[in-house]
This record gives sequence, C-alpha cells and structure tokens, in this order.
Amino acid sequence: MAFTVEIGTGIVGANSYVAVAEANDYLADRGRSAENGWQSLAGSAKQSALIKATDYIEQRYSGRFSGQKEFLFREARATISFTQAITTGQTVTIDGTVFTADTEFVVATKLSETIDNLATAITDNAIEFSAERPRGWNLILTADAAGPDGNLATVATNVTGATASAGTLLGGTDSFYTQPLAFPRNFLYDRRGNLVIGIPDKLKWATIEYGILAVAAELFQDPVVDESGRSVIRNLERVGPIETEVEYAEGTGIQQLIKPYPAADRWLGEYTGFAAGVFR
Repeated sequence: MAFTVEIGTGIVGANSYVAVAEANDYLADRGRSAENGWQSLAGSAKQSALIKATDYIEQRYSGRFSGQKEFLFREARATISFTQAITTGQTVTIDGTVFTADTEFVVATKLSETIDNLATAITDNAIEFSAERPRGWNLILTADAAGPDGNLATVATNVTGATASAGTLLGGTDSFYTQPLAFPRNFLYDRRGNLVIGIPDKLKWATIEYGILAVAAELFQDPVVDESGRSVIRNLERVGPIETEVEYAEGTGIQQLIKPYPAADRWLGEYTGFAAGVFR
C-alpha cells in the first residue's frame, strides 16, 4: 500500500495523518531530530513509523473520538491540492475534459477564489462530475453517480505545485463507503468550544510523537502470561532450595494494559471527552 496522507478531505486509501516533511520539521523545531535515530532513517522507514502511529491512534482512540466521520459516500472521488497561484493557460483535466485558466475559469487575485471558480466550472459543465473547495487550497472532485464506474475517470493537472491524490477518481462502490480514518470529523469541538476542522495540529503532533516511539518498539505491548493464560505481574525464583513464586493480576482472564505515552497521549485528550492515560 502506498503512503497516503489524509489532508482533511476523506482521501481514499489514506493511512497517515502526517507527511514525512511535517514530522521532520516538528522534531527539528524541538531539537529532537536525532531521537531514536530519526534523521538517519530512510524515507520509507519514516513512512512506516507514521503509518504505525496512525494505526495505533485508530485502534486505540477511533471509537472514543467525539463527533462522527465527515465523509460518508459511495461516489468516486479525488482531491487536487494546490500550493501556489494558478496562472493563465494552466489546466486541470477531468476524464478528458480540459479546464484552462482564464478560458473555462477565471484566475482571481486569491488562490482560494480561483479554485472556487474552477469548482464552479467543473460542476456547471456537462460532464458527470462535480467539484467543491471545502477549505484551504484543496479541490474535491466527485462523480455524480454512485458506483464503480466513476473510478475510471482520469485526473491530471499541469498547475505548478499541484498534486492529485491519484491518477483517477477512487472509492466508487455499490456498497456503503466511509472515509478510511477517524478524521476529519463533524460535530467535534475543542475545549474552547471551537469547531475542529480538517486534521487538527494536535492530532498531527500526537501522530509524530507515536511515530518516533514506533521506531524503537511496538506501541502495543503484549501482556506476559503463563500456561494458564493468566497475566503475570511478578515471577520470583530462588535457587537452593528451589522456590518459585508467581503473582498474578486480579481476575482469571488476560488483562491488556495500554502503556501510557504522555508526550503523545496528552494531545488527544480533548478530542475524546476525557483525559488520556492508562487504561485496563
């Protein structure tokens, strides 16, 4: 599976909340680039660590986050992310239909307004796709009809610095589909009562903190058990005369202890409704 970053638009196949460059900057700003050998890792190793961190957040927290997933859909979709101004003559091509700046859509003073104009041009065109700019400099393309046929539509652009989430729209299905990760979310508010939009910084920071830990060890630790299946707290052995003493956790079943990671856990507390810590 390719390393795919969720930017807040429900990207199909997303498996990380953070790009490697964002993680590098976060650690460099805090003088921690060398922690767990991060700066010496290959890019693929950093990607794997961030995927593990995102997996950990999804497994540990996804059922506890307030609100609900923002994108629930069955239509094929794609995202184009822009980083700088669109100029006259540059194009975005959707399933063979070309939209040229200052021909099919007007280049405005602000990039956000230009993207809005492009979205309107795509939606008003006779092709079977619509477009919107939910926030920032991102354009979401959506097939008008649900189903897998929309996955055949190609997406391309020659706008400088712009990238498409894939070469075609993806995710079209005849069955119910939802965004792959817990974020972005609707009806989620921070402690100040502000609506949380897209991928919040604290979620990114938590992902990076878990990621740097994932370089050194697995984030979920399996409990120590004996043949009886009970969790072992302490195992004491003496020699001469031989004496063995085993202390078990209360109860008869295996107890899974989630190890606390304070530097990472604290960033997610306000999104779950209660403080992060040790859970049995």
